[in-house]
Amino acid sequence: MYKFRTLIVTCLASIFFTGCSSYFYSQVPEPFTSNFQTQDIDNQHFSKKLQKIVDKKFPNADLKIVADHFDVLIAGQVESQKTKEEVVQVIKKQKYARDVYDYTTITVKPDYNGSSLMESDVSDRLNEEQDIDSTRIKVVYVDSVVYLMGNNVGDLTHLNRAIRGIYAISGVKKVVNLIKEGHSDYYSGR
Repeated sequence: MYKFRTLIVTCLASIFFTGCSSYFYSQVPEPFTSNFQTQDIDNQHFSKKLQKIVDKKFPNADLKIVADHFDVLIAGQVESQKTKEEVVQVIKKQKYARDVYDYTTITVKPDYNGSSLMESDVSDRLNEEQDIDSTRIKVVYVDSVVYLMGNNVGDLTHLNRAIRGIYAISGVKKVVNLIKEGHSDYYSGR
């Protein structure tokens, strides 16, 4: 009888703990369980979602919304300070949005200039630099400004050298470095 009771208690305890652990895991938000391979897909989906929301709510604004590790860049042009503030608030209210970087400018007729060719030139420059994992750097070009987003890119000394090289690319007036230092980043001093 004692063995039977022990068996029943053990079975019930294992069912309880197994059920609790699977329930707990299912309650962890998806972005926090994503690995490196799925992070890029998460970034693309999140960027598209935010872009769609902003385009619908602010049809007169001309903005580019980009997410990287759920940090959000807002670049482009809006028609008023009020719209600029409202866009930021809409983004901040979105689930999973972490840091929001607002680089919008105010102009009478919003019309930003972006170029995938320029983004490709900047990416090529980053690829030339040793000890940088350029696959972890998101490049955005809007209105003659290059924005760099990412983390855990490698040697930050080489990254700074690459940024100096980006200024030499025709059409680049400014480089905004939004790369966050991660656990695998370092300074080589070279």
